[in-house]
Amino acid sequence: MSLNVHLYRFDLFSLISYLLLLMISLVMVHSVTHDKVFSPDGLSYAPLFYKHLFSILLALVVGISIYLLRINFLINYSIIAYGIVIVMLVGLFVFGQSIAGSQSWYRLGSIGLQPSELAKLTTVLMVAKIFHNSHRKFKRKNVIWVLGVIALPMFLILLQPDFGTAITFLFLSLLLYGEGLGLVSYLSIFYVGILFMMTLVFGPLRSTLIILLLAYLTYFILRRYNIQWSRTLSILITACSLGIILISSFAYQNVMESHHRNRLEVFLGLKKDNQNIGYHLHQSKMAIADGRLLGTGLFKGPRTLGNFIPEQHNDYIFTAVAEQWGFLGSLLLIGLYTLLVYRVITRASLHRSRFEKIFSYGFACFLLSHFFINIGMNIGLVPTIGIPLPYMSYGGSNLLTFTLFLAIYLSMDYRRLSVKSSSTPPNLFRVI
Repeated sequence: MSLNVHLYRFDLFSLISYLLLLMISLVMVHSVTHDKVFSPDGLSYAPLFYKHLFSILLALVVGISIYLLRINFLINYSIIAYGIVIVMLVGLFVFGQSIAGSQSWYRLGSIGLQPSELAKLTTVLMVAKIFHNSHRKFKRKNVIWVLGVIALPMFLILLQPDFGTAITFLFLSLLLYGEGLGLVSYLSIFYVGILFMMTLVFGPLRSTLIILLLAYLTYFILRRYNIQWSRTLSILITACSLGIILISSFAYQNVMESHHRNRLEVFLGLKKDNQNIGYHLHQSKMAIADGRLLGTGLFKGPRTLGNFIPEQHNDYIFTAVAEQWGFLGSLLLIGLYTLLVYRVITRASLHRSRFEKIFSYGFACFLLSHFFINIGMNIGLVPTIGIPLPYMSYGGSNLLTFTLFLAIYLSMDYRRLSVKSSSTPPNLFRVI
């Protein structure tokens, strides 16, 4: 087989986008941390840049190894991988280390592992296996299995508590819509979100009165124009709405951490505090505004040099790009992510194997969730909940997980155009 054929079968656009993001990440992490050190144990003082470089090299080595695995191996052992990660999530409550208020890490010296990141990969593998085993069109009775597989790690992550990471699992519901879950189900999810926000803004008592008033107006309009409707269904919707309001109020006051509540209230305009609660968002917007069209230049920028933005090498890495590279640099970064998500979605639709198709869609869901939430919280479109930007933010667990996502996707996509069996490992580098 010629080299041209191998290159035709390989998704070079996705690989190039990934490598460019890694190179930009290295440059920006070095730019914002060249005068800082990382010392979780008080003994190691390696610059963050070199630790990030090591994480990238490790992710590449592991990614290449996973790329060479047979698809049948992933199908057969996905349930084992899922079970191991669930055990790791449970073990955090005994052996985990608390960082920034969340008991989400295993720590061995200066090396840390965040199982909630690996849970994203194993959950998608497990969901893909369920779809694969159903053979035909996904049956509604199997929805409960998929929801359970998604809800279990999500619930354990919420208990850590890590509200931001748990939210990204909700994006996997897009898989169910593509496989037969009706539009009414998604409108119901949207309605629950509206009730939650309404409870925060108006309070449980006023929200209850609003729902009762809307129910009465709906009843009056239906009676006035002789429109047929189900009284039982109307009562059920009203009762469920009131129940959701009560649950939302309880969860907000007793489940969510205080800093999450404060950030939501700042986002909704219930509080305004640019020095304390809203400090991150205020400084982030200032840094983006300072960048203008072409940026202040690499290793420059008043917000970066002044260390005004906490965790700029992590959750707020986008502000460093916007400040130092300007609007054009931000546009380049957004373009790379858009291209990567587009390639994954469009090529996933071409798969004949349901396992490979669903896995690729799951990868796209998590990539889109991180991209949307991270950029959104940097510019103030969504509340600040602490979500890293894949391939850009400092942090080995997230980088490793999304590299494995990409490696498996590239392997599946390469086999899609192969005349050989999907159980044969890909051989990109061999020219016959």
